[in-house]
Amino acid sequence: MASALNFTNAPFMTLSGMTSGNTTTTTNYTILPSSTSHRRLYALGVSTSDNAVNNVQFSLYDGITTMVVAKLPISISAGTSTTTAIYDVLGSSLMYGVVRERDNTGASFLHIPSGCTVVAQYQSVLSAGEFINFTMVGQLY
Repeated sequence: MASALNFTNAPFMTLSGMTSGNTTTTTNYTILPSSTSHRRLYALGVSTSDNAVNNVQFSLYDGITTMVVAKLPISISAGTSTTTAIYDVLGSSLMYGVVRERDNTGASFLHIPSGCTVVAQYQSVLSAGEFINFTMVGQLY
């Protein structure tokens, strides 16, 4: 076993979105594709134009099993108005049980094992013209 992590210095930013034309309440959408490297997810933000509070379920999928990480209520118009900030998934108190690791700078992160995808399941259906966007920032190692 190595005595230190070997970071690739390969930061990534991934954007993914859904619109009223492609949401159902039972479909998992890949928002962070699989990678051959382990990843640290430092930020996961959700913005939406939905005019209601709706839940989003976040899971890890290893190609065989879907493992639910959290189900979170996303605020009305999160990140799309001047009064409601983008929803900080990893900063939610409901994520405390899985986002406890800290890097050497003290920043918290969610470990995504190699071969896993991050999936989101919108627990409602977007109305015509509405959208939900996911922004993820992390690093490969």
